[in-house]
Amino acid sequence: MHRTRFALATAVAALAAAGAGCAALGSPMARGQRALDTGDYEAARTAYNEVIAREDPETLVVAYANRCIANGELDDSDAAVADCTAALEAIDAHGVPEGVRREEILNNRAVVYIRKRDRESAIADLDEAIALDPEYVEAYANRGRAYNDLDDYARALEDLDKAAELNDQLSDVFGNRAYAHQNLGDLDAAYADYERAIAIDNNETAYFNRAWLRYTYGDFDGAYEDFKSVVRYAGPLSFNKTIAEQQVEFLVNRPSAVGTATSEAPAPSDDPEAEGEATPSPTAGE
Repeated sequence: MHRTRFALATAVAALAAAGAGCAALGSPMARGQRALDTGDYEAARTAYNEVIAREDPETLVVAYANRCIANGELDDSDAAVADCTAALEAIDAHGVPEGVRREEILNNRAVVYIRKRDRESAIADLDEAIALDPEYVEAYANRGRAYNDLDDYARALEDLDKAAELNDQLSDVFGNRAYAHQNLGDLDAAYADYERAIAIDNNETAYFNRAWLRYTYGDFDGAYEDFKSVVRYAGPLSFNKTIAEQQVEFLVNRPSAVGTATSEAPAPSDDPEAEGEATPSPTAGE
């Protein structure tokens, strides 16, 4: 069965620099902020290179932290980890600038670690972030995703339950929780959470996973409709969309449905799972 893990709850938004000098319209710091806000990550990286080259203690933390986000979005994971680490070291050396939260930088570095498949390092960062802020929803969501990746579904559920309690409008939280429920054999709970994820924002991965759940247990009509929804909502380069298009074509002449996914159905297949996206939810994460 081609179940897909959900995007990360993501990294946080770019950090803003305090101080009149940093806010000058044409300054490298301001250009970097605008570039991040508009998704021009190459321009953001170039601007923050200029800020960092000045070695001004008042701007180093924000510049490193935001260049970490830019490098992460440009798939330069090693550089992103190095920048988040440099931002944390700058905090240790110079203190925490106004408006900066150490836990956000830890969360962003954890997102990159998850993309690098270094889940243990990610969990260590997220443990520290949660210790600093016990109600940090993105950290719980990302740690739940990391535990899913490690097949530790019981611990994933604990974190994802907490994330859902703190914010019930993050579709990837419900999608990842559904994934954990499904792997633990609780298909009713999985189905309910996929529906929650879809209701929030037509989450393409929730449609994709629910389609396979329906297909595996004989609900071919439901699977067909869900695969069509994946095609409708997924981006043009989505792995899920490619698979869904194939399944829609295959299911055009589908047999009548013989059942639906319920808790009485056999356990999910142990076939290898397709690797999913990583993003900012948990926020910079894919």
